[in-house]
Amino acid sequence: MHRPKPLNINQEAPATPFEKVLVGLDFSSADEQVLKFTHNFRRLCQPKEMVMVNVHKEMEIPEDVQTQFPELGKDIDKIFVERMAKEAREFKVAGTMVHYQVLKGAILDEIVRNSSKKSIDLVIVGRKKDKDHRGMVHHKLVRKVKSSVLIVPQKAPEAISNILVAIDYSDYSRHVLEKAINLAKSSGGKLYCQNVYEVPSGYSKTGKSYSEFASIMKENAENHFHKFIADIDTKGVEIEPVFSLCHHDEYAEAIRQGAEDTDASLVIIGARGKSGISLFLLGSVAETVVELVNDRPILVVKDKEKEFGAWELLQKI
Repeated sequence: MHRPKPLNINQEAPATPFEKVLVGLDFSSADEQVLKFTHNFRRLCQPKEMVMVNVHKEMEIPEDVQTQFPELGKDIDKIFVERMAKEAREFKVAGTMVHYQVLKGAILDEIVRNSSKKSIDLVIVGRKKDKDHRGMVHHKLVRKVKSSVLIVPQKAPEAISNILVAIDYSDYSRHVLEKAINLAKSSGGKLYCQNVYEVPSGYSKTGKSYSEFASIMKENAENHFHKFIADIDTKGVEIEPVFSLCHHDEYAEAIRQGAEDTDASLVIIGARGKSGISLFLLGSVAETVVELVNDRPILVVKDKEKEFGAWELLQKI
């Protein structure tokens, strides 16, 4: 297994990929791993500002119960802020401002609304072992929020070593790769660049067998990779290409398998592809990857400055 180089926090860091970060905490067992992973991730991307957020439902307490127990709900926001500050005390470091905020309402709605209001670059949330309704929350978050999203499972590694980034040689893919390179430079980890290719449905008309045309498509993908990466600054990063044959349009499964084969401690995907169409539609590759890759951290990269004139419309889906 590739071991990351020790991180020298005194060295000049690459360009900050995420300047403003929002971390969702719910005081569950998932918080501990989210905070540990976020602490190391913060050292890599060195954000200027971090907002620790807790969202809870506002309960209506019957008047007679409130009269009998007047302390119910008293100073609850202050208590939650103090609890978050205690859990996240390691984040009080030079160069990063840390804020704490308690919100009332539906978790998804409040995170989406506040990340937009505060112009957040990255939202970090946890993933519990018992997926029940949580998976649904995650794919809706990926769909609705403007910023990039990092989902951290409970068994996530504390440090980042191997990074897998999925690329399709589009301009947007270049944007995603550059962020992955910055993270790899900071962590000293190895970067795997995965391209998922497929055999066109009309291959039989060429007289070639499926395996023969698969070889042709792989060679094409390899040539595209070398051209794509030629003018990208990869100095100081160990990069290895990975080419995966996709069967039956199962792109997400190919990425999941790639993450397993490379023992990736972080998977990075983009929210757009060659078509230029946002992948915030139900059943998209990005959302399916979020569902499938549930045993390791996954980062869905977006460009909030360019992304979506249709973002407001998607809030209604």
